[in-house]
Amino acid sequence: MLKIEKVSIRFGDNPEAVSDTSIELLQGHKMVVIGETGSGKSVLLLAILKMLPRSAVVSGEILFDGKDLLKCGSEEMTHIRGARISYIPQGSGNGMNPLYTVGHQLSESMMKHKKMKPKAALEKSAALLEQFGLADGRKLCRAYPFMLSGGMRQRALIAMGIAADAELVLADEPTKGLDRHRIEMVVDAFRNLDDRPILCVTHDLRFAKAIASKIVVMYASQQIECADSEAFFSRPLHPYAQAMLAALPENGLQANMGFAPPRRDEDAQKGCHFYDRCADKTERCRRAPPMVQYGDRKVRCWKYADEDE
Repeated sequence: MLKIEKVSIRFGDNPEAVSDTSIELLQGHKMVVIGETGSGKSVLLLAILKMLPRSAVVSGEILFDGKDLLKCGSEEMTHIRGARISYIPQGSGNGMNPLYTVGHQLSESMMKHKKMKPKAALEKSAALLEQFGLADGRKLCRAYPFMLSGGMRQRALIAMGIAADAELVLADEPTKGLDRHRIEMVVDAFRNLDDRPILCVTHDLRFAKAIASKIVVMYASQQIECADSEAFFSRPLHPYAQAMLAALPENGLQANMGFAPPRRDEDAQKGCHFYDRCADKTERCRRAPPMVQYGDRKVRCWKYADEDE
């Protein structure tokens, strides 16, 4: 469904925001990209949609159903966004326009991409809201976003994201700013998407564990681990991934590795991006580690590479 091949993204003369990242999302999978703020997660989503500013330089390939999106023109991308690839922005439903009713905003993509009549689109909008646990969908269609709670707006935003039956759903921090009860509502909403392929970025590890079939970990612009969700949460491989899970409250709040240092271009050439924070570093780690296959997962760490690499 989606294949990201050796993608790097740079803004002007700054260090790369995304470096040498390769991801393959299969039909029916829910892939969640996790990592701390600034690791490049959201930038990667916007690159897929070609919604980055003009200053961005993107290399590599982003293949959607075999087509390289990076080579698509603006008119072609207009027909892909919304109709074939939908996007759920971050924030507790704040991505909704406060000047239009909820029903108007849900109906818009159906009328544009599926050529539905306004009445039919409103009927489907009401049904979608009820599908995501919002009672009296018709009444909510007449409401404005400010009349809904944060959790209700977020679920309405997810409904907007799938209204046109897009083949692929991209979601950026869908639980950001929500309390635990509202997060559970969003979890239920994502589970209601059944076998719809999803690529979601988040820093919420509990949410990732609840919905993901695949986990990708990013750190300081690089993809550093990719594994099945169950395998990752039971035994992460990369030292950063191990430290991230150890910092969860249920694992003892072992948050003792500090913060990612500022990156410079020479750092990427010098060695592992995690070198300064890693308790397991060796002399070998002064060289940039490759992304290696280790069993049924991939990891960017010298601990799992052959001696001759």
